[in-house]
Amino acid sequence: MANGHGEAVHAPMKGYEPKTWLQKYIRSWQYHNAQTGWNMPQGIAVGKQSFFGKILPVPGLIITTFLSAAILYGIDQPPFIDNDFYDFVSTHRSSIQAILNLLTSVFGFAHLHVVTSVINFSTRILLTQWAPTLDRLKMWRALSNRNIDLALPFTFLAPLTVVWALALGVGSLWTGALTPNLVSRNITADIPLPFYAPDPDGRAWNQTWTPIAPHVVTRSPLGTFSYAPAYDRGNSMINTAAGVIYDKDANGKRPRSDKTGYTYSTRSYGVGSSLGLAQSFSKGYRHPMAYHYQEIGYNASVVCIFNASSQWGIMPPTDVGQDEQPYIPNIYWAKGASPDGALFWQLQYSAIDDSNVVSINAHPDLNSTGKGTVMIATGNTQGGPYLELNQTQCSVEFIPTLFNINVNLSSSVITVDRADSALDMDPTAQANATFTAWRCHTLLDTLASLENSTTGCGNYTSQGQPGLGNIATRALRQLNDLSVLDTSLHTSSLGEMFSSLIQNENLYYDNITNYKDLNITDLISNSSSPDTTTNAYIKEYSVEQGLKSLIDDSLMAFASAQLVLHYENSSHVTTGSLTVGAVLVGTRGYVYSLFAFNLLLILILIEEMFRTRCWANLPLFDYNDLKGVIVASSMGGKDLANKVVATHEERESVWVADPHDKTASDIRVQLKCREDGSVELVSVQDHEYGLTGGDSM
Repeated sequence: MANGHGEAVHAPMKGYEPKTWLQKYIRSWQYHNAQTGWNMPQGIAVGKQSFFGKILPVPGLIITTFLSAAILYGIDQPPFIDNDFYDFVSTHRSSIQAILNLLTSVFGFAHLHVVTSVINFSTRILLTQWAPTLDRLKMWRALSNRNIDLALPFTFLAPLTVVWALALGVGSLWTGALTPNLVSRNITADIPLPFYAPDPDGRAWNQTWTPIAPHVVTRSPLGTFSYAPAYDRGNSMINTAAGVIYDKDANGKRPRSDKTGYTYSTRSYGVGSSLGLAQSFSKGYRHPMAYHYQEIGYNASVVCIFNASSQWGIMPPTDVGQDEQPYIPNIYWAKGASPDGALFWQLQYSAIDDSNVVSINAHPDLNSTGKGTVMIATGNTQGGPYLELNQTQCSVEFIPTLFNINVNLSSSVITVDRADSALDMDPTAQANATFTAWRCHTLLDTLASLENSTTGCGNYTSQGQPGLGNIATRALRQLNDLSVLDTSLHTSSLGEMFSSLIQNENLYYDNITNYKDLNITDLISNSSSPDTTTNAYIKEYSVEQGLKSLIDDSLMAFASAQLVLHYENSSHVTTGSLTVGAVLVGTRGYVYSLFAFNLLLILILIEEMFRTRCWANLPLFDYNDLKGVIVASSMGGKDLANKVVATHEERESVWVADPHDKTASDIRVQLKCREDGSVELVSVQDHEYGLTGGDSM
């Protein structure tokens, strides 16, 4: 065949034309395996792309491969801990975003350059084998440049949309894979805990205590610390207990009775004292978030009943004659017998009348049950404010328990959960152990003989019991001391505490839970319970909760005193975990997707290089090069122009270079090589091309 200039050109392939995508793909492999040049006689130098021009996409893909592999490896590694880097990421978000935008653009371009290069190289070779329509050639150019050409037919917009979406998606993958995320990481931490070492000489926690002798106390900005918290923290302990509804107020917080600023989300059980008192165990990390560790303590179980036959009561002073005026204030005694047969008396109470007196007697049972007994008595004056507490009797059991302690450092909230049973932490809580305790106790034969007796007060040697050593005994003793120390002429702080708890329970059962909106009318109108059974339950339950809180705070005070007063030999270290701020580069889903996409590009690039023998027949001509297109078209003669003019003449119009002009859309062109090695872009007739099923791409 000859062109308009009389020069020989080589016709495109004719014959069998594959129709399906698979047939076209197999045919392309066969063609490239057999081809040594494109439509050229032997000995003619063909204008082919240089090797350097062919491998331009490879270096960028190598960089992205190593980087995506490194990110994939790092996503399964522990988050990166560095104080300075964490500070930079958390305080320079705009700078981080600017850096991310730059890196995303660079690495996204490297990926997209592989995609567009494969499309460009393959279609440039295809242009030498088949004759695409001008619209299809425009689509190839739009694909190579990642443009949406709205002048193309609607059917061509689908592949353009895919490539355009890919251009946006690749950037998102890189952004998600490179963004540094502020996360947390758990590391091992050594946490000091209070430790009750054997103290047979009574120099530390096992020291002898009497109410009439001074006790060791330390005052600091963190609080007041001693082994007699009823004297030093009594008001704080009572105020804390007054607001307790353990199993009903899920959002309630219980402040510690020191000044460390920590609060408990539920019961403290007397554990967690290390926080704020022991030396810092954050290992120099500037962003500690939480602690998790275990500690042995006591789960103080309290069960209360109303005992109508209780013999613990309030009595007037015995040295006031029948005809004499009573003292102002009156001095009252608390005396009586406990359920196990022991007879007790207690220190005096000063009050206007006995209606303001609430007496607590708490002591270990004498019958070696391993439990303690708490008896509550009030004055018998009719209409007294605390009369409903009278004759309440409780059993207290100190259960050695291993607790899980979780500390949220951002909110300073400690959560304590029971984990398992444990060995007793108190060396004196053994059957063969003894310790010295203070008690006003007599073993007279009858209660009547106790009327005029004030003997029997002092230190005595107590026999230890499992779960009831000196620590538990002293915790019970704090209840006695609180009832004496916090009684004034007109009121009892303990009585007010129990009344507040009972009122809270009444409000709960009357379905009033928004305590912040309550007023005096609410308190008065909703103070009664539906029936006597519920009323009795509420009273007993409220007393149980109050006693638990006071005992927990007493145990907490003992543990705190261990750390503050005798830190050198009264603590040991346990292994826990510290949660610190860390940085993790990338999000798992984005990292996996990026690596898979990068791997897909590698496979596509390798497949195309094998299929085309490393693009052996890739011409220098590039339809993206405007200069090359103009020159190659002019060298092809006027056939293409004549076809366009003739078509417009038939329609009585002229070609004005309108991108939406469909007149030239179906004209086919092909890149051909002359015998002298120069190339031209010529028009090809359909019958000449032998096309029966459409071109390949």
